[in-house]
Amino acid sequence: MTAHPDPLLVPTQVDALALTEKVKDNDPFYRWSLDFRPGKRRNPEGEPFTSKPPKKEDVGVFLQWRIPEALSRGRIDLSGSGDGDSITYPPAPNRWLVVRYARMTRTSAPSATGWIVQSDHVGKTRKEGTSPYLRDGKVIYIGRKHKLDAGSPWKEPGSNDDVLRPLTAVGPDLPTFAAFQPYNQNVFSFHDPATGLPDTGVLSYLVVGWHSRTGDDVLHADNLGKLLAFYARTGKTEAQKFVEALEVLNWEVSAPQPVTRRMLCVGTVLGMEWDRTNGRPKSKRPGMASSLVNIGVGHSATDALDALVKDCTLAPGRSESEADRKNLFTAFHSGKLDELDTVLDGSDSTLRSALHAGWFRRSSGGHVWQVVERDAPKAEPVTLTDEEATTERELLRKLNDAQAHRDQAAREAGSLQGRLADLWWAWGLAAEKSQFRTKAQPHFSTTQETSLRKRVANAANALAGWDDKVAKQAAELRQKLRPGRALTLLPLDPFHEPDDPTVLLYGDGVDSGTEVSSVAPLRVRRPGELVTSGTFDGKQFSPPSTLPKPGSFDALKDVVETTTTALPWTVFGKVLGEFATLEAAAAHALGLPEGDERRTKFAEKFAPATGQRLPESTRLWEQAWEPLFLLWKADVHALPYAPDGTQYWEFARGHLKLKNHGDLAKIPALSASGRCCIAPLPTFAVQRRVDSHIETFGDTAGQDFAELRTRAGSWPMVAQRLDGLNAWLTRRAPGFLDPGAGPEGMTCGRRPVVPRPDWGATTSVYQAVRAAQLAFSHVVLVDRFGRAAPVVLNAEPEKFRPRSSSSMSSDVIAPTTNKYRYVHLPPRLPQPARLRFDLISHRTVDVVDPNTDPDFTGDTAICGWVMSTGGGSTDRRDLVVYDPQGRGLGQAHLIGPPDHRAVTWVPLPGSPWQQPADLFDNPAFAESYPNLAAFLHELVDKDADKRASGQVGTTTAKPQRLRELLMAVNHSLLTTAPPRDDDEALPSLLVGRPLVLLRARLRLELDATPLPDATWDSLLAAAQHDHKPQNHPLWNVNWRVHLGNEVDPRDGLVGYYTAATLGTPRTDYTRLHVGSTHGFTSPEYLKPGVDGSALALPARPTTTDRNESSAVSRYVTLLVDPWSAVHAYTDILPASALKLPEQTVRAVLKRMRIGIPAGPVLAGNRRISEPESARDTVVIPLSARLGETGMSGVWCERRAQGAWGVSGVTGADALAHLADPSPAARNGFLTVVPHDEQLTSTTEEDT
Repeated sequence: MTAHPDPLLVPTQVDALALTEKVKDNDPFYRWSLDFRPGKRRNPEGEPFTSKPPKKEDVGVFLQWRIPEALSRGRIDLSGSGDGDSITYPPAPNRWLVVRYARMTRTSAPSATGWIVQSDHVGKTRKEGTSPYLRDGKVIYIGRKHKLDAGSPWKEPGSNDDVLRPLTAVGPDLPTFAAFQPYNQNVFSFHDPATGLPDTGVLSYLVVGWHSRTGDDVLHADNLGKLLAFYARTGKTEAQKFVEALEVLNWEVSAPQPVTRRMLCVGTVLGMEWDRTNGRPKSKRPGMASSLVNIGVGHSATDALDALVKDCTLAPGRSESEADRKNLFTAFHSGKLDELDTVLDGSDSTLRSALHAGWFRRSSGGHVWQVVERDAPKAEPVTLTDEEATTERELLRKLNDAQAHRDQAAREAGSLQGRLADLWWAWGLAAEKSQFRTKAQPHFSTTQETSLRKRVANAANALAGWDDKVAKQAAELRQKLRPGRALTLLPLDPFHEPDDPTVLLYGDGVDSGTEVSSVAPLRVRRPGELVTSGTFDGKQFSPPSTLPKPGSFDALKDVVETTTTALPWTVFGKVLGEFATLEAAAAHALGLPEGDERRTKFAEKFAPATGQRLPESTRLWEQAWEPLFLLWKADVHALPYAPDGTQYWEFARGHLKLKNHGDLAKIPALSASGRCCIAPLPTFAVQRRVDSHIETFGDTAGQDFAELRTRAGSWPMVAQRLDGLNAWLTRRAPGFLDPGAGPEGMTCGRRPVVPRPDWGATTSVYQAVRAAQLAFSHVVLVDRFGRAAPVVLNAEPEKFRPRSSSSMSSDVIAPTTNKYRYVHLPPRLPQPARLRFDLISHRTVDVVDPNTDPDFTGDTAICGWVMSTGGGSTDRRDLVVYDPQGRGLGQAHLIGPPDHRAVTWVPLPGSPWQQPADLFDNPAFAESYPNLAAFLHELVDKDADKRASGQVGTTTAKPQRLRELLMAVNHSLLTTAPPRDDDEALPSLLVGRPLVLLRARLRLELDATPLPDATWDSLLAAAQHDHKPQNHPLWNVNWRVHLGNEVDPRDGLVGYYTAATLGTPRTDYTRLHVGSTHGFTSPEYLKPGVDGSALALPARPTTTDRNESSAVSRYVTLLVDPWSAVHAYTDILPASALKLPEQTVRAVLKRMRIGIPAGPVLAGNRRISEPESARDTVVIPLSARLGETGMSGVWCERRAQGAWGVSGVTGADALAHLADPSPAARNGFLTVVPHDEQLTSTTEEDT
């Protein structure tokens, strides 16, 4: 199919700032320019509060056009031409026609002036180009404008002229490059000095943009092919591909055919009332009074919005409590409504815990391989022989061991690379011939083995070696897999790094004032839809017979109709005609009263001719104001964590709180500042949440939600993180590190922050643990043109009171005055970290991964299963015990009078462990179940019968331990969600809720060695090959861990056992740590674990060294509901969770045979005749519902020398059975088994 030559016309928003003499002299400006010059290290965007005000020659009109959103979206490069993780952006238009119509009065005829902006022009100096740019490590200047005078037509650059390819919206990898006008003058913006014009008049502008090379156009066939491949679109014909491309670009066209390969960006500025000397046009810019803008501060945009909402009052007629209303709104706009259905105590603890996880950014924590059924769950599972299963398991273990070493090598290479980048940046900051440069220079050597640069290269080689090994072992395992089974790679728990706090501004003028729209397609036009005439205010408007044109406008025909550009010139004439029509209507509109709807809704009131459409961006001009940056300056009091062992913080139920310590008032305030981009994300997020809710619940959502969506779209609200605050607290700052700027061959990579050793002690601070309290002294909004609006002024900071979220508030404030001004930053680690919560073997300290072995066929973390049975008081209840596979072992049972209580051991059917002494004296028991044996040793009396009869000593602590354990179990089960209703019948649920004893390990891991201070000496020390991280202040800090959540029914922890010392696997089973001992009378066995002291951990770098890892781990045995998770809380990281795979739980519980003690009971025998045989059964009363569960009863009783007899069971009835023998008193167990299963008697030899 041949493409049609006519382009699509893409509406483009053009903003204009009228920089008059009065605006220049009265409005504050921060018009930074980019500075990529080599030499002393700097942020190319400049320091936040430094900027030269506009000069006299800057007076005039600044235009800036928005690059269409479809050309501003990056995607992963799938071409294979570069780094597989690189982001590619579509080329932006590089030619822009600017036409100005100027009228002396609104009724006089317009004169035309024009320019061509060549965005991709490259000059070596500022005189040869306009905007600084960094290309391949070298500074260039891009962009220029050419005036279209009669004798000076535009000519395209020659083949020898340098041009920038590709030119994209992000420019030199700066997200703000296309957004901030001073960065992109003569690239995506233009300055009209308006010289040669009267001081007053009416100005209007037309902007038309295109790609000078057809191959750069997003609609070009090659570019569309790459775009559709990325989005996995499968159109066959050119017409189908074109329609799919419009969908991906989010463009809507009235007629999808014919196919076209070109686009034109078209935008206008209509009706600017220009007054060079005295003009100060109105805009949405807020006034100077800080009371007009409210600021909320939180850990995230959601948290900051809650800070504002918490001070709101309840609407009239509403009856909800304040807490319920605010929690409901928080849960709704954060997508956490389910959290409100889980909490048991009416608090918001589970909601806050879920929100807490969103206050951190993630980074990769490594990967693990897993073998899965390829077509699961529909296909029949593949059955492996024992040999195949063993081979597969061993190969998978080796592969995951190699993968772990590969991931560790990647972390170590990244850590060294970061140190090299830090050292190189600091080297550039240091003075020439300084001592630091002398000592740092050897580390850039490529030959010296101990140099940092050489070690980076060696680490990269080591990583490549592990990559090869992993690839080979994965290929070997794939060859061994049976058909139907596949190898897949799963991510491990990620590392988490705290985000900077978020500020949210609410008030008129903090945003553009434009309602946040839905994600609706952009309506693009074809040339036939251009406006040639229309009606406005009862008058007809159309282009004049002779269009005003710039001097050499028509000469552009020879430029755009070349084979290189291939655009039809006729379209340009039609676009200019449309502009002339709209410009005349706009000039007329200026004569209408200010505030008249015909002015404020110009596009709605203008009626184009049939079949024609106004571009979406059409509106009458108003002075530009759309905030882009937030500048902030704050007085920061850096809070200590635990210097010299002094505890400034207390930990309770997973939260750190500042203690009231007298030294806090002595902490000096230092000034921190920064700049961040802002966006109307809160309003957009609320609207998307409403859309999702309405899509889910349809009409039942109600009209209130639609109204909320409408209102949210008009909220004057913006938010952004305080970029650089966390970095400042480690003596660092946001930076820009170009890999091409370093010595050749040194791959530093890009770093989000850079060290600032040049900052002295009075300028910055280093915190091994980030914690601070701050008060804003300056808050300033800066728009796209650099015009500013102060929100908080240093002259009146005491008048400003930010709204802090509950998570960023504290009862203790370090400064003694104006405490209401301070925002509280709780402790956080300054680098990526994670809390590993792993299952380990019940025999060793080796990690057992349910991802690689969900059935625990190789080893298991399950020590055993227990169940509280019986009724009434704890003295009448038993603790039934099963082995890891669910085989019955016995039950701990209280015996003896009150003054000689003892705990004995009663074996379950089939158990070889008959007497209490078997648990202690038979080495096979401890060898088979090491942790289960240690658990029972602290509960069961070895000589229970003698103690109960008074023959030996006094009562031990064990009866009280058993009572407290059973009470804790019963209390926990009341607050733990039961298994799902749709679960299949499990015998264990007939008599109680089984609990599992699990072995686990806790370890607090850093992604690298602790982040060093950024002083000259510290950076040098960190670069040494023999650097000792043990000297770092973080090395001796211990972090407390709280396990379990008593008010969350999804958390199934009853309690845990652990050792008294760090790194000790041998567990103390004399104390069960529980969430709370409230309601227990003087407990001895139960110990409250709310302060987390029993599980205090240091933070250490990840390692594959087993001994090194074990020394800084905490080992625990968890008593937990098998269907539920156990959560671990530190406050410095998101909560970690540990849970058994459901298939493992289900498999064990299906095997578990429940023995219900019965006896003495009168039970006779009855012979039952069956088709092939006859058998004796025991006659006892049975529930009629037992058969409905698919289960049968079996009678088991102990016989001589420990053997077990097994008989079937017949339910007693009211009929006479004269042939039955007389009943006898029996003691035994009614065991529940599936109908198709039979238990057999055991002999003495069997047991």
